[in-house]
Amino acid sequence: MIVLPYVIAIVAGILNAIHSGTNAQLTTSLERPWWAAVMVCLISGAVVSLGVLVTRESFPSWTSLARTPWWAWVGTAIAGVPVITTLLYAGRLGAAAFNGLVVTATIVASVALDHFGVLGFHVHQASVLRILGAAIMIAGLALICLF
Repeated sequence: MIVLPYVIAIVAGILNAIHSGTNAQLTTSLERPWWAAVMVCLISGAVVSLGVLVTRESFPSWTSLARTPWWAWVGTAIAGVPVITTLLYAGRLGAAAFNGLVVTATIVASVALDHFGVLGFHVHQASVLRILGAAIMIAGLALICLF
């Protein structure tokens, strides 16, 4: 088993928890959540652009852009939803509840997406154990939110 992708995913999860707190503070400081979202997206875009420069990745071909299914572009619009949601609600709900809700909803939706093999995912049946895992996530989330 290759460990590095798992480690990177764990680090991304830790950074996501930190990110929700820093963004909540940004919203509080700026007193303008939509402008805070613009700042987050601009700075994130600059960081990602730096990655493009460092790796010297070339621009995609026009052919690859043209053959991309329309629904693949929807994610670029969806990407703004977690940003503004974090800015509006992470500070109010707290890190554990907010991130627990996000992660648990992601897991439950992902089990369904995998089961049906939609959006380009390979089919992974929603076995009893996968469903049980999602249910345990929901139960854990309930404990975090209630106590």
